[in-house]
Amino acid sequence: MSRELDTVKPSRLARRDEQMPDIAQRLDNTGGMFTFRYSCTEISTQGTGIHVKRRETRYADGKLTSEESEGMLDRTAYDGMVREVQGYFLNRLANFLKLF
Repeated sequence: MSRELDTVKPSRLARRDEQMPDIAQRLDNTGGMFTFRYSCTEISTQGTGIHVKRRETRYADGKLTSEESEGMLDRTAYDGMVREVQGYFLNRLANFLKLF
């Protein structure tokens, strides 16, 4: 029986693995594997104006941050926003119905 089977020759794959960074080092550079983002925007009418309230919470790089803001909009800005959203919806619906 040959002794050649007892010796293991280094392969290209082994050398390539040595050049790759450690997985723990790669995770530290990206800030971890888990990120989270939640946002909520409430729009309500109050008389002649529009009340907008926005909350956002996110977890990234090991930090939990929360932001909250409120404001009033003019009624014409609200009407323009509604018209734009309705137009977008109708265009998407028309593209979908073209499939049938």
